[in-house]
Amino acid sequence: MVKKEKEDVGTDAEEKNHLAALCALVMQDPEKNGKLMKQILEKTNEEKPILLRKLALISGGAVLKDIIPGYFIRELTQIEKETIVTKEVKQLRDYEQSLLKYYKTFLKIAEQGLKDSSFAFICAKSLCDLLISARHFNFHANIVAVVVPLLDSSSNQISTLVYSSLVELIKEDFTAESSLLIVRSITDLVKRRGYRTRENILDIFLELNLNQVLNAPEPLEKQVKKSSEKKVTKRSEEKNIEKQLEEAETAISQRDMKKRQSEILKYVFVTYFRIIKKAQESILLPSVLHGFSRFAHLISIEVVQDLLQVLKTFIASDSTKSIENKLEATLTAFEVAKHQETLNVDLKEFYNHFYSLLNDIHFLPSDPKSQRRETLILRTLSKLFLEPKKLPIERVAGFIKRLSILTLGTNSELTIGILLFIHRMFKKYPKTTQLIDGENAGSGVFLYESEDPEHSNSFSATLAEIIPSTNSFHPLISAITKQLIQIHTSNELPNNFQQKIDQKARDLLNSQFSLEKIFGYYKMTSFGNIQPFPKKIQRHPLEEKVKNDRKRKFYLISKYNPNESEFGKQLESKNKNRIN
Repeated sequence: MVKKEKEDVGTDAEEKNHLAALCALVMQDPEKNGKLMKQILEKTNEEKPILLRKLALISGGAVLKDIIPGYFIRELTQIEKETIVTKEVKQLRDYEQSLLKYYKTFLKIAEQGLKDSSFAFICAKSLCDLLISARHFNFHANIVAVVVPLLDSSSNQISTLVYSSLVELIKEDFTAESSLLIVRSITDLVKRRGYRTRENILDIFLELNLNQVLNAPEPLEKQVKKSSEKKVTKRSEEKNIEKQLEEAETAISQRDMKKRQSEILKYVFVTYFRIIKKAQESILLPSVLHGFSRFAHLISIEVVQDLLQVLKTFIASDSTKSIENKLEATLTAFEVAKHQETLNVDLKEFYNHFYSLLNDIHFLPSDPKSQRRETLILRTLSKLFLEPKKLPIERVAGFIKRLSILTLGTNSELTIGILLFIHRMFKKYPKTTQLIDGENAGSGVFLYESEDPEHSNSFSATLAEIIPSTNSFHPLISAITKQLIQIHTSNELPNNFQQKIDQKARDLLNSQFSLEKIFGYYKMTSFGNIQPFPKKIQRHPLEEKVKNDRKRKFYLISKYNPNESEFGKQLESKNKNRIN
């Protein structure tokens, strides 16, 4: 048995050495030794050991990547095959056709190997390498068609590999040919699987840069090589001809580029509209909403009204929809409307829906989605209130009142963001400071149940809900709240308090950082601790002494044994006499 294992080890070593020698010969002279690729590919057969199969596939892919020419090999017509040519041309044609045959065989082997779990990753890696390095060569569309479905692979390793490879290919694609193939394949994949795929598949669309028509580098075919053998007297004429050729080719290239980009946009928006209309429960919806925001400047006016109506219907739907997706939809609507200056769009209904969503957040439990939800809240507040130049004062006051109520149940980092938002609203709309001043309060009753902030009569109320924050366990929240009250009211606080206010609170109130950035800095850690940590509470010196005295008394009581005292012994003897 041991002897047989030694023979197997020796055989494997010989196979590896033979494989290395074959690869070296092919790379040394591809035209002469190209036929040795057949022996390399034979080592990937299923009868071979798995390690040898992997080495053969990796080595074969590396050899092909090295010997592939920098041009597309055109298939010969029947007339060209029958035409008599020189010996050199015939040798080149034979080499190109044999190379295509071995390249096609390699791709088939890699595609079939994807079905074997122990061999799948190596096959996917080889295909991804050729996808990027051989984008100009034959069968590129076939590789895209095989690789794209691997985005939804059950293996996280393969899915991540394919995703990063496709993103790299898109970023380096200046002709939009590969991007069009990828987008078309992803659209078919998502539709074929009923929009039930991995949630990051459509994030690839966000990597598309559809404004590079003028910034794209010139294709290689436009770089005309100037011959140094021409006479000096003809140089100016040649330059003029070359310039005209370049201008003509550039115009054709830009026209083709725009055509491909139009096709890409068509597939992207068709996929987005299908999901937002027919598959609102799909996990792809956040990517769709983000994509609409990303390409909002490319949406035509004819589509904007339809899109806004769909978003409005989605946000106003029943509460089974995710709060996070509704917030994303609100952000998308405002981003789309921002890029349509010629279109007069009334977004009041979106404000009203967001006003109602803030009321629903009170009843949501703390879960893994909480951080994303809270980030979206602050981002939406910035988009809806800090970016517009002017809004109705009653609407602003209604939101400030509802946000102050929200601070009664929010965690520390969101409370800090809300307090800073209220401070910025007070600065932007000074009239709203009467909510915290209280001296110029309006008449009537505050209508908490109103779904329209402009009709809630907020000026008849005060921000009494932020008073508990002045005694918050988080020292920064306490300092910000007290500073907020001091800045926006005429009441002066005691002088000794002015010395105790944390300087960090002043810096935050005067900073220009976005609410989202401040929230990210003061977010909770995975262990539930506050970041940065609040100052440690110092105990009173007598508190430790009282605690030690209590421990000592408890120790004495627990160690007391009544039988050891004289009184205990007399009592025990009397009890015995009574029994007798």
